[in-house]
Amino acid sequence: MTPKKTEHLTIADFEQYPIWEYVQTENLEEGLLVVPLQCSSEVFKKRLESIVVFESFYAKTKFITPKGKEFSGYSRISNHTKFFGIQPYSPKIFAEGKVIPFWFGRHFPDKNQLEEFFMALRINPGELFPLKLMVEPDIFHIQKTGEIKGFTAVDEKMKEIYLTI
Repeated sequence: MTPKKTEHLTIADFEQYPIWEYVQTENLEEGLLVVPLQCSSEVFKKRLESIVVFESFYAKTKFITPKGKEFSGYSRISNHTKFFGIQPYSPKIFAEGKVIPFWFGRHFPDKNQLEEFFMALRINPGELFPLKLMVEPDIFHIQKTGEIKGFTAVDEKMKEIYLTI
């Protein structure tokens, strides 16, 4: 399969292949390229057990609101800590043809953009968070659940803040 840029991944991609991995390339201008994981779950399990250096991949993820409404999306899983875990700055939801991120770094979205996210999700702002997430493929020895407390950015002092409308 031809590698895809991470920003071009779709819900259909994750329905067909629930795990995607990085393609190592020397040409960084191409962006972050990924391909579907092509090995069996047993081979992948052995690979995860023996990894020493940093590795990450993208996995299909289910997102659940406090009232039980569910959304599909993906999370980046990596081992840049002592174990494989969901990276807090990477989860994204697919809704109404949009890819909705939860982390903005220093690039604050405006009020209209946040409103568009809630409209695409068809949910009121007070009903989305805390949002539970669950990695759907059964992957050996990774963190499988997490929580998103809100749309997040950092201020000029690099302090994490939650964005509201």
